[in-house]
Amino acid sequence: MLQSKREYLHVPYNVYAILRRPDHRLDNDQLAAIAAGRDESAGGGVAKQKLPSGVVSAAVRHNVLVNQGRSWLRNLCIASSLPALSNPPVGNESLAANSVLPSPGAAVPYTYRVRFVGLGTGGALQRYPGHPSATPGATFTEDVTRQGLERPVTITGTTADGNALWLRQIQMFDNLADPDLIPDAYTARCRAIFEEGEVTYTGSHDHNQVNNYMTGGAIVPISEAILCSSQAMPGNIPVEDGVTPVSGMLAYDPFVNQNKTPDVYFELVWDLLF
Repeated sequence: MLQSKREYLHVPYNVYAILRRPDHRLDNDQLAAIAAGRDESAGGGVAKQKLPSGVVSAAVRHNVLVNQGRSWLRNLCIASSLPALSNPPVGNESLAANSVLPSPGAAVPYTYRVRFVGLGTGGALQRYPGHPSATPGATFTEDVTRQGLERPVTITGTTADGNALWLRQIQMFDNLADPDLIPDAYTARCRAIFEEGEVTYTGSHDHNQVNNYMTGGAIVPISEAILCSSQAMPGNIPVEDGVTPVSGMLAYDPFVNQNKTPDVYFELVWDLLF
């Protein structure tokens, strides 16, 4: 069973928000070292010890599989339609019948897969001085009812020029082909890398127009993330507006702000443990 909070596993942490040098590469051992150095005294999971060389700062958290994500998982586990079998079934008829494509007009199999992540500067763990979300009790927490980001930021482009992209396609790794990048055969590891010129206020701004809380706009204090399926649309603003849930949203995670500047990479590693 896919769990949101994996207390029964020896490593219950599964979201890593990391600022690193552009030339640095994170492998399993380094992620384990970051997790081992986390500080839970304030509930933020900030990694303060044993940071590998090349890592500027990091936060390690567990995610919440939101209600929409729970429905997605349920839909992946069941068939939307099945061909009729003989009564009783004969031999391997069930195998052959299930390989037949649905007939015209029939319900099609549920095919959405994990594909995107989005970033924001909201969330209950935002601590950047002067940021509108840096007020305890007034921001998003880990909750299965979450329907989007509180303060999403664009990755590239702007809303002004009509070219804003709000979601980044993840990289997926295979346990056999990439043994140093994925811990085991029971973890689906999603990684997304945001480079120097991405997620900056010089070429991007967030949905709620709070662009000027940092003089010069060079620092983006990233403090929340969502995981989405292939149903999501990268050009749509993934904000929780209280009306329409973000299409394809699966999970939400707030973390202590990681202050992205134009000279560092931000890397998000999102593990789904089974």
